[in-house]
Amino acid sequence: MSDQPLSQAKKLIHNGRNADARRVLQRALKLDPNNAQARTLLAEISSPRARKGYLQRAAQLSPRHPAAPAEAAALALPTSPLIATSPILFRAIVLIALFILTVVAVMGWGRDRFFPTPTPAPRAVAKGGSLLKATLTYTPTNTPTNTPTITPTFTPTHTPTFTTTPIPTDTPTIPPTFTPSLTFTPRPTNTPRPPTRTSAPLPTLALGGGADGERWIDVNLSKQQVIAYQGVSALASFIVSTGTWQHPTVTGKYNIYVKYVAADMWGPGYYLPKVPYVMYFYQGYGLHGTYWHNNFGTPMSHGCVNLRTTDAAWLFNFASVGTLVNVHY
Repeated sequence: MSDQPLSQAKKLIHNGRNADARRVLQRALKLDPNNAQARTLLAEISSPRARKGYLQRAAQLSPRHPAAPAEAAALALPTSPLIATSPILFRAIVLIALFILTVVAVMGWGRDRFFPTPTPAPRAVAKGGSLLKATLTYTPTNTPTNTPTITPTFTPTHTPTFTTTPIPTDTPTIPPTFTPSLTFTPRPTNTPRPPTRTSAPLPTLALGGGADGERWIDVNLSKQQVIAYQGVSALASFIVSTGTWQHPTVTGKYNIYVKYVAADMWGPGYYLPKVPYVMYFYQGYGLHGTYWHNNFGTPMSHGCVNLRTTDAAWLFNFASVGTLVNVHY
């Protein structure tokens, strides 16, 4: 076994941290129950009864090493609670006892009177040089000792996160690539095929309009303006955004062929759900409300006529399928 736990325990004992040293030594005995030096160090910081048991067991584990005077004195001398709890005081008493024994031995008198010769007994040494008093019979200690169980270090297991695949619904979400300021109105999917342009009566005005009180819509691409007429009377006008130079709005006279209160529109790189008040007048070109930008008066679309939502609602109620749409510069 590595000497690191023993070295750590000795430092803790030297600093008076007996409880921490006891835990370190008990863990060392868990790993190596036959470590005599660990039992010797435990004896040094244990109660008298427990100390005796530790020393006896250490002697059995190392019978060839002579017993240390310090441990022998610790077994022979009565131990008060103060000594049991103070390793420094205990060491001082042991050193005094050793000094007295040395003086008596050197002087050579009264040795037999003070210290009768004991019956020889097997002696053992613990690893590290500490001497132990040994007996032939192991005497277990009756004092319960706190032997904490080494708790293994918990290593968290990373549970993989499963990403569920959303089920398509009737209301799709806007993809992350959607940029409102750059999104234009596409041609809708499954748009009814526009009817053949009818020969509606031509407007009586120069720009084109309905005669005899007919409702019609004028789209001025130069002014970015839409005017709602009934006959020759202008009922309302709106600032709009028509197609850019890359995607211009068609010019000519057309008729509204389908209306939707809300419709989805999409194209390369964008998706617009529930565009309000849509009125298609030629293929994918139409008039409709706009919630993704507020830059009206500037061409912004893919060819459609973008109106504010409130303006688109008014125009949606004003026009019907067949209403003339006159688009010009």
